[in-house]
Amino acid sequence: SAGNGMGEMEKVKVLVLMWHSQNERCINALPDSVSENYTFFYQQKSKRDTRTSKFATLLDYVDDAKRLIKEHGISVVLGTTDIGAILSAALAVELPELELRVPSLESVFVCNNKYYTRCNLDPDPIPFALLDLSAKNLQSACDEVASEVPFPEFFKPCSGARSIGVQSVATREDLFATAQSYIAKYGCNSPVKPLNMTFLEPFYEKYVDSKQYPLCFTPSAIVEKHMGSTRGVNADGCVFE
Repeated sequence: SAGNGMGEMEKVKVLVLMWHSQNERCINALPDSVSENYTFFYQQKSKRDTRTSKFATLLDYVDDAKRLIKEHGISVVLGTTDIGAILSAALAVELPELELRVPSLESVFVCNNKYYTRCNLDPDPIPFALLDLSAKNLQSACDEVASEVPFPEFFKPCSGARSIGVQSVATREDLFATAQSYIAKYGCNSPVKPLNMTFLEPFYEKYVDSKQYPLCFTPSAIVEKHMGSTRGVNADGCVFE
C-alpha cells in the first residue's frame, strides 16, 4: 500500500484478468486483514465462444485490459488461468512503465503448450510423440506416432486445460478414433473449441516468435506412454519403484 499524504494507506488496485467465478471465490475467501489492502476490478468474463463474448480474440482482451488499467489507475494485474497468465505477460510488454511482476511471454507460452513444455523443461520425459491434428492424412500421422510410442498411450491436446480431450488409448484404431473424435468435437469448424485458432492466432502473430515456436499455429496433440499405476506422488513427480 502507499500513503495518500494524510497518513492513510491507499488500497492497491488489482485487475483480475478474464474473470472467472473461481477468481471471485478465491478473493472472497481472503482474510479481511489481507483483502482490506486491495481494491479488485474484474475484467469481463472469459469465453472462447465468440458468439456470447464481445471479444473475438485474445488481442481484444489485451486492449480492454489496457483501457481498464488507465481508467482506474491500476498497478497490479492478476491472471489466475492459463490464458490469463499469457494476457498478463503481454500487458507487461505493452505497459513497461508499470513494472508488472508477471512471468515472461515466452515462459507462459511454453508452459501452455505441452509439447514445448516437454522439449524445454523436462530433462527425462516420458516417451512421447507429436501428432499433427491438421495432417491431410490423419490415419498415416496416427500410425507414425503409434510406431514411436508403445501402447497403452495417452492422447493429450498440446494446448488445453481441465483434461479436455485427454484420453487413454490401447490400439492404433483407438488412437485414430480418439483423434477423429477430438477434431470433430473441438476442431476448427466448431465455434467454441480449443482448436479454434481464430481466438489465439492474432495474439501469437504479434507476440510469439513463430520461427522458434512454429507449432503455435498448428492444432496438435502429444501422445505419450501410459505409465500405469504408481506407488506414490511427491513434489518431484510420480514414484514407480
